[in-house]
Amino acid sequence: MRVLITGANGFIGRALVPILRREGHPLIALVRSMERARSLLGAEVEAVALSASAHALREALERSDAVVNLAGERSRADAGRRRAAECWSRAACS
Repeated sequence: MRVLITGANGFIGRALVPILRREGHPLIALVRSMERARSLLGAEVEAVALSASAHALREALERSDAVVNLAGERSRADAGRRRAAECWSRAACS
């Protein structure tokens, strides 16, 4: 089953992609950065830039049997880690 994934470069996506590849599923990743996708996902995953034409995006969707949407804003845990790092660097938090 060909799977289209948004958020493939993210925390959950980076864990899901190898599992799906091991199971033999062809993957299409909608990505913001083609360079980052190549370095994180490898050449076996077809990457389609979100900045591509509407036709290219529609074509990728039409070739897919399933869609996994992992795209979204950064998690609260990420925000908490950033805040903790800022506090640590200032040696005190209010």
